[in-house]
Amino acid sequence: MDDLCDLLDLFIMEFIISPRLALYNYSAQMDDEEKIKVALRHLSTCGKHVDNQKNGKSKFRALAYIEEGNKKFESLFREDLLEIYTKAAMYAEIGSNELARAYGNRSAHLYTSGLYEDALIDIERALAIGYNDDTKTKLYVRRAKCLFVLKKEMSPEIEEALSDARKWLDKMKEADKKYMTKILDKFPEGLLNKTPFKKYDYNALLPEPPQDNPKIPGASGAIELKYSDQFGRHVVATRDINAGETIIVHRSYATVIDSKFSHKYCWNCCKRAWSGVPCHKCVEVIYCNETCRDKAWSEHHEIECKVMSVITRENVDLYDLLALRLTVKAYKEAGSLKKLQKKIRKIDDTKDPILKCFTNNRFDHTKYESVYSLSRHRVSGFTTALKASTILQSLAASTNIFGEKILDYKQLLYNEEATFIGRLILVNLEISLMNAAKLNVDDNAGYALDPLWSLFNHSCDPETINFTSGNITTLTAFQRLERGQQVCINYGRAFYYANVLDRRVLHRSFNFVCECIACNNCWGPDSLLHFTHCEVYTPAALMKQLGLSPIFGKFKKLTDMTNVNDDTKVVLIPDLFRVLDFYHRVYGYPTVEIIKIKKILGNMFSALLYKY
Repeated sequence: MDDLCDLLDLFIMEFIISPRLALYNYSAQMDDEEKIKVALRHLSTCGKHVDNQKNGKSKFRALAYIEEGNKKFESLFREDLLEIYTKAAMYAEIGSNELARAYGNRSAHLYTSGLYEDALIDIERALAIGYNDDTKTKLYVRRAKCLFVLKKEMSPEIEEALSDARKWLDKMKEADKKYMTKILDKFPEGLLNKTPFKKYDYNALLPEPPQDNPKIPGASGAIELKYSDQFGRHVVATRDINAGETIIVHRSYATVIDSKFSHKYCWNCCKRAWSGVPCHKCVEVIYCNETCRDKAWSEHHEIECKVMSVITRENVDLYDLLALRLTVKAYKEAGSLKKLQKKIRKIDDTKDPILKCFTNNRFDHTKYESVYSLSRHRVSGFTTALKASTILQSLAASTNIFGEKILDYKQLLYNEEATFIGRLILVNLEISLMNAAKLNVDDNAGYALDPLWSLFNHSCDPETINFTSGNITTLTAFQRLERGQQVCINYGRAFYYANVLDRRVLHRSFNFVCECIACNNCWGPDSLLHFTHCEVYTPAALMKQLGLSPIFGKFKKLTDMTNVNDDTKVVLIPDLFRVLDFYHRVYGYPTVEIIKIKKILGNMFSALLYKY
């Protein structure tokens, strides 16, 4: 009887009503699980299926990339050649000669680029795998060169590398042997004397995570979560907060990187992977080192790995991958499907909107409970359910999460655990669409989701400023905040860059009304001329009064600090926050000088975001 009803449903959907129209019209009346079931029925009758052919490791593709890199070694820009050799490593089988060659050849490119420490890392990897005997001398000589440039003098490690190089001379072709013998005899004469390439790592700008908030780990004790009918869940100051004070230091709960950057950034920590290591199994991701690779495998990639080479062929986007990541992490945290079902039922039964996102009586952003209850994007209707069902089938076809691999949509339809996971994927997809933020490591490189950030409301007059290093983000007070005041972040552009009409477009897209001081007074880019001026202080006077760095006092005026180099920015940022707080305390808000400093700081942080 059930099969007959199913056939009747499908007949109505397929032949009486346009499928898309039917799904759109009735989806609002269905719960999430019903949407998944109807979507599975729809996909099965349309003959949809997931190609379970793995896009995996390939000796021939690895060799092709190695040969391409070798041919273009002298002509390509550093980034382009690095990409070629990294892709060779991604396609090479674990422990293979091709992987050793990819590391060895990439080490040569890293050496000529001034990335000596990374070159040493690749040399060690190539030797550990087993580099060709007839080229080992080149590798050991390269090791000696890197060590000499870094140490600036001979050392036992360099002597050992040169000795190892001589041991393998007889394995080389005669012409190569003569050439390398000459280099060894004259070492270090003629050595590349290139200044090491400067890699930017602004962990120095990341303060230690606050430890004084028992309810919100990684957040300052100066904030707490509140709920009201007007503002929903929001963040409030529990005491006065000074400008420049750290409010949050959080590692994102989940991040995804676009395939265009998969060879460039670590799939785990999102840092620049100069000498990256690939996943042992798939060809989709790279890691900055073995530690990140192993950590990611344990937390999510063990399951994700089996799905990604399948799912990326289904025209999915980054939101889909983020939904997959959230679902896998939820499953791994719970330990089993039954435990996960129990956890979700408990959250669904919790009525208090604050407690709903708590784990063990606190908001723990590292746990899935903090994610599941976030606001969801429901505008896309049944299209989202169809995508969730496709992700579900990819998961079922490539893993044993349901006990055995399931290739048929119809089998999923009558599997209770499968429809539960399908419903969870749908929820996570809608959460991703509503809450994911751009990952600030490159232009449109990917998305990050931190559940606590989603609980901050918006202000067109920025009260806070964020800075990102990899997948770690800090939130700092951009002005003095009073006890009991709601603490807001800025979703788009500040009022001194965007006029009132532009900001209203943003408000409509997020479905809220902004009541910040800028919107209430209709401030825009031209309103700065009407603000009060502080008493004039030169940077030198501020330096003496506030105990700032000597560099600060060298400037004639604050606006001269806009175009300084990156190293100077790192020094000036703490000083500018102290000046900002001083002006707030003495003169109140707004003033022309405070707005100028906020703009300078904003520009500095923006410039540093895309540094390595």
